[in-house]
Amino acid sequence: SRASKLEISPDPPVKGQNVTVHLGGELSTDITAGGISVDVYYLGIRIFSKNYDACSMSSDVTCPIKGGHYDQTVSAQFPSTIPPGKYKGKVIVTDQKSNQVACIQFALPLSPSPASEQVMELDAPILDDNLIDYVNSIGEWKAHRNPKFEKMTLRQAKKHLGTRLDRDLAAATPVVLHAEAIPTAFDARQKWPNCVHPIRDQQQCGSCWAFGATEALSDRFCIASSGSV
Repeated sequence: SRASKLEISPDPPVKGQNVTVHLGGELSTDITAGGISVDVYYLGIRIFSKNYDACSMSSDVTCPIKGGHYDQTVSAQFPSTIPPGKYKGKVIVTDQKSNQVACIQFALPLSPSPASEQVMELDAPILDDNLIDYVNSIGEWKAHRNPKFEKMTLRQAKKHLGTRLDRDLAAATPVVLHAEAIPTAFDARQKWPNCVHPIRDQQQCGSCWAFGATEALSDRFCIASSGSV
């Protein structure tokens, strides 16, 4: 089996509007069941990962899919709350025997809004219930409204940001951790109560990278020296 055509319309997708994906190719056998795994990365960080049932994820796709030439079209609304930038991802399709039918890699550059819209967006509230609902629908972790950011605008929140966005973290050397036994639960505050300090409030300082690095380093010095440093 092989995929020979992948078309996305509109390309690139437009936030808040429907996007249609058209996939074509050849199947060596009938597909009676299967799975579709989707991974999406933003600045090298995986922000979305989910497995779908190939036969029930969309009303546009029904099983069995007959062997031979096939064309499938799926439409869905593209999220309106994701930031501009370059997104990369991979879609893997498997059949009823868990054999890989297709592996598709994609890159989606999302342009920023026009300058006039950016001004309006900067004065919008930083907390967005639609974004919270979208994150919670993915199921990776639980999002909620944080009292610290109530009534804060995007313009005010930007003062807290100091991360460089011009680096592709996917090219960084991966860190591999080895452990003989991993506990079911672990709390560093209980393991090293005299070394693990509370998270500092950076107020209006945008050097979050400096706060995070120095806090972690000071705790590690304390742990490594058994509290003497």
